[in-house]
Amino acid sequence: MALTRECGSASCEAMGNSAKRNSAKRISAKNGSAGTSCARLLRHGARVAGLALVLALPMLATDVAAASPDATNAGTARLALLPPLVGALEGVRRHDHAGVALEGFDPVTYFLGASPRPGDALHEAVWNGHAWRFSSAANRAAFLSRPDVYAPRLGGNDALAMTEGRMVEAQARIAAIVDGRLYLFHTRAARDAFLDDPDAAARAERVWRESRERLARL
Repeated sequence: MALTRECGSASCEAMGNSAKRNSAKRISAKNGSAGTSCARLLRHGARVAGLALVLALPMLATDVAAASPDATNAGTARLALLPPLVGALEGVRRHDHAGVALEGFDPVTYFLGASPRPGDALHEAVWNGHAWRFSSAANRAAFLSRPDVYAPRLGGNDALAMTEGRMVEAQARIAAIVDGRLYLFHTRAARDAFLDDPDAAARAERVWRESRERLARL
């Protein structure tokens, strides 16, 4: 049997309203307490995350520093396989001489005697992205009139290595004139081997041309 309680008087209604208000207050208080607890938990979590990040930063920096040499070496090795990106048609190595081509030697003098002569900053010209120095104003003028004739072939790379498809930086002091063109070498032994092979110059020129064409298609 279900029991039903009815209350129709004003006092009963007032008591009911009072009970409802008290219940609402208790619920609000509970919600406020729960919100405060959540905020505290969030602040605590943020502090923990920040502390973990601070502790992890030195480890990350160490990992990056440890990985950098390998990454740098790998990138350098890949770049070493490409010809220099200087000039649209012909790049020439600077030979690490403060941006001056041929270590500062006068390119015209290679064609005039047994040994090249150092150039002078007073007779300097910029061609193909590099500074070239000359021992006289006349040599400077001659070079600028036909730079393709006087500049070293194969981008200043070792001519013998080029026949094998390798880019090896040459020395400005080790050179040879073959068929009216200037070729440089890394060692005297490389120069001798190149001069002993009558087809070496043609092979080196072909490899250099093909490498430039592949680079242009990238």
